[in-house]
Amino acid sequence: MASFGWSAAAASFAALLTAGGARAEVGGLLSHRAVYELSLKAAEGAHAPAAARGLIVFDIQGSSCEGWTTTFRQITDVTPSEGETRRSDMTSNAFEEPDFSAMRFRVETREAQTSKLVQGAASRSEGGLSIALTRPMRQKVDLGEEARFPTHQTLGVIEAARAGRSTYEVRLFDGSDSGQKVYETTTLIGPARVDAAPEAAAQDEALKGHVRWPVTMSYFEPGSADRAPAYVLSYDLYDNGVSRNLTLDYGVFALAGTLKEIKVYPGKACERPNASDAR
Repeated sequence: MASFGWSAAAASFAALLTAGGARAEVGGLLSHRAVYELSLKAAEGAHAPAAARGLIVFDIQGSSCEGWTTTFRQITDVTPSEGETRRSDMTSNAFEEPDFSAMRFRVETREAQTSKLVQGAASRSEGGLSIALTRPMRQKVDLGEEARFPTHQTLGVIEAARAGRSTYEVRLFDGSDSGQKVYETTTLIGPARVDAAPEAAAQDEALKGHVRWPVTMSYFEPGSADRAPAYVLSYDLYDNGVSRNLTLDYGVFALAGTLKEIKVYPGKACERPNASDAR
């Protein structure tokens, strides 16, 4: 799912499930909308907040034939130990091509009386990543390094988990910050689980019988000598791309995200081979 710091929920694509209309590709990505309630999980240090709460809404639709459209919104209210509560509202929209060769993105952040908009497109080639920004100003940047987009990255995590691997490392571009940054990410993958999760929303038919893995994804600033992560995201990742039991760790405080609602969208027939190995 793109940016809890995480971006996109995705999976590999194989065959089509056609019960009562196509809902998802078997063993692959589930088009869905998930709502998570955020609460303060931990706070340490002089700069830690006294309280925090919020909401995440993540929506992904598409197929490996037509590409993937994602919308992610996170609203967070943080109350410092002294002072008034501050609200941060971030919305990210993206479209990734079926072969993950290109991505269009729009990221808007509002906090207090200020707002920031980053918009543009990125493409991947043998020469590396090229970015064409249209907001806040028109600018072209060639980074000359390989990176994956959010859905492609999460797909890789799922495939690594299926293969029994415990780690997965990749550079990630999600359009956040200035729209020119590539993060180095390291994902730790825990043992698979098939037991039912406790949340009411996790009892949905779309999740029954699906394996899930606890994953911890650390984001590092590129080229930083300090190997402490900029932030860490932990969650349970299902083999169809749905996530639950979130922890968003920002260092001085951490938020817990509880799955409160899931809505499954009708899928579209698509027999395109798995694109997860796209360069």
